[in-house]
Amino acid sequence: MSFSEYSDCFVWRCNGKHCGGKEVVFPPKDFFGCVAELKGRSWSFYRDEETNDWTHYCAFCAHKHRQTSIMDQHIRTVRG
Repeated sequence: MSFSEYSDCFVWRCNGKHCGGKEVVFPPKDFFGCVAELKGRSWSFYRDEETNDWTHYCAFCAHKHRQTSIMDQHIRTVRG
């Protein structure tokens, strides 16, 4: 999991493979304020529609993730 909540902090870990697992730690006061701060730092958040798991990418890995070839993308089914 790329997010952990402890009694004294929130921890986000990058799931990308380019930065070595960068971590960001915030005091556990305002979850959405922390998310806004990470987005301000160009972190990206993605939710897998099938598993509902979240994936987080730091700015460096998010940039690399966007450069992926279309042939490397996962095929998703459209629900009708």
